[in-house]
Amino acid sequence: MITVKARSVSEHDGCSESEQTACSETEQTARSLGEETGIALALIGRAGTVLRHAPDLVDPVISGAMGLDEAYTVARENKAKANSAEVQLNRLREEDPELANASSKAC
Repeated sequence: MITVKARSVSEHDGCSESEQTACSETEQTARSLGEETGIALALIGRAGTVLRHAPDLVDPVISGAMGLDEAYTVARENKAKANSAEVQLNRLREEDPELANASSKAC
């Protein structure tokens, strides 16, 4: 978890929010990070999911107050909620109410 967090922070230093995608494209792959550190690819993937979808749980995992598996479960739930159709429609309503109303009427 510490390695993934540190890699994420160091890769994004100096990146504005609009540059995050470009910075993400230049990030080292999980596979090469695993080779460098000797950490299993599955653990790096889980840690990355927690970092992206449950960042509030990163420090408890690092401190040992919560296990990575438990944090990963919460992160997957957060990801599913964020991707749900209802959440996406609400996001669209905030960004473009007219388009959202047209979309909901079509359903």
